[in-house]
Amino acid sequence: MKDYYRILQIAPDASQEEVKKAYRRLAKVHHPDVAAIGKREVQEVFILELNEAYQTLRNPEKRSHYDWIRTYGDTSNSVTTSTIQNTSQRTRFNRRPFFKNPLDEQELVKPYLHYAYALSKIALVFCFLLFIDFLLPLRLQKDRAVYLTDVYSVQKGNTVHDHTKIETWSGKQVKVSKEAGMQFSSNPNMLVYKTRLFSKARYVTSVLKRETRYLIGRSIYGNFIFLPLILLLTAFLGSIKRFTPELDFSLGLVSGVLMLICTGLLLV
Repeated sequence: MKDYYRILQIAPDASQEEVKKAYRRLAKVHHPDVAAIGKREVQEVFILELNEAYQTLRNPEKRSHYDWIRTYGDTSNSVTTSTIQNTSQRTRFNRRPFFKNPLDEQELVKPYLHYAYALSKIALVFCFLLFIDFLLPLRLQKDRAVYLTDVYSVQKGNTVHDHTKIETWSGKQVKVSKEAGMQFSSNPNMLVYKTRLFSKARYVTSVLKRETRYLIGRSIYGNFIFLPLILLLTAFLGSIKRFTPELDFSLGLVSGVLMLICTGLLLV
C-alpha cells in the first residue's frame, strides 16, 4: 500500500492547509518541465503518485478511509495496489500526460477576494446613501418646459406612444407620460421635485395644478427602483463573509456591476 504521507513528506496528523502547501511545493519542484531530460519519465510517475496522494488526503472522507486501511489493513489492498502499480508502469511507455493542477477553484479566487469584499462594502454604503436620498424631503425647483418631443415605440407591429421627453429651460431632460406632456404643452411653467443628496428629479407638476404630481418613471427612483434593491441584497450578502469564496467573489462582482449601472442612472 502506498504511503501517501511519505509521498507528500508530511506527518499523518498534518492539517488540510499543510497538505495543500506540501502538494504545491512538491509539484513545483518535481514538475516534468523543470526536470532533466533523462529524469522526465521518473518525474512523470512521481507527479502521478503525488496527484493521487493529494486527491486522497485533501478529501476528509477519502482520508479517513485511507487512514483506516493504513492502520488496520484491507484484504482488497493487494489487488488495488497491484492495479495502481501496473497502471503507473504502463504510463512510462505512453505519451507524456498533460499535467493538470487539481487545486480547488477556491485557490483561484482567493487572491482577489479582498477586492470583492471591498466592492460589496462600497456598494452597501452606496445603497444606504440612495436609501437616505430617497427618504429625505424633496426640494422644489422652478423650471419651464421649452421643447416637448413625443417618443414612440413599436409593439407587436403597432406604433404606440412610449413617453414624452421634455427639455427644460435649465437644460435638463425629463421623461413623462403622455398625459403629463399634454399638461405642460399648455402650461409650460413647472415645479420639479428633486432629491436632497443626488439632486435627482422624481416628480414634476404644473405651477397651475400643484396638487397633481407626475412621476418621472424612467429613473432610478421610478421604473428602475428594483436595481438598488437587488444591489442592497447582493452587497449585504457579499459583506457578511458567510459563504464559499467562489460565491463571495461572485457577489462582489455583481455588486460592482450593479453599482455602476445605478451610478449611470443617477447621472442621466
